[in-house]
Amino acid sequence: MKTSRIIIGLVGEPSGGKDTAADYLVKKYKFTHVSTGDLVREYITSNKLGDLTRQNLKAAAIKLREQFGSDYLADTALQSTKSDRIVVSGLRTVAEVHCIQLNKGIILCVNANIKTRFERAKQRGRIGEDIDYETFKKIQASEQRSQDPNRQNVEAVISIADENIQNNGSLQELYSQIDDFMNRLIKREHLA
Repeated sequence: MKTSRIIIGLVGEPSGGKDTAADYLVKKYKFTHVSTGDLVREYITSNKLGDLTRQNLKAAAIKLREQFGSDYLADTALQSTKSDRIVVSGLRTVAEVHCIQLNKGIILCVNANIKTRFERAKQRGRIGEDIDYETFKKIQASEQRSQDPNRQNVEAVISIADENIQNNGSLQELYSQIDDFMNRLIKREHLA
């Protein structure tokens, strides 16, 4: 039986279901979840850099990557726990994904169509009441690609995922897809 560390990096569009997938991996498969977004929130709070707005989070993440390297947040996430099973969410740059892959991790994309993501974001209060669907689409488009290695490049990150889950259905459908993914991973890695 293999006892090496299992690392899963979660990627996808905002409100696609990454945190829900991470929560399920924690509950059912005993993973430790580290969110790069939480690392940025902690940085902002501990350094008194203002409110935890989406714009401030993006600016702080860019600043950290510029100062410490494009893979800084992923590397920090991996160093933050000694757990044998770790799931890292919030990967937004190619360097962050490569950091996970260089540490023998697998990249899982959990995504949904834009209308589903908009409805979920509204329900969770992730976007303001004043944001309509067209504004949501514009915000999403602005995060799709960048030539700057320290800025979000969601399109490129999704394109290099090792596995993909479409999360347009129910929670049970998502959980079933994660179970299928984990069964393949366990079988491949002889982790049973």
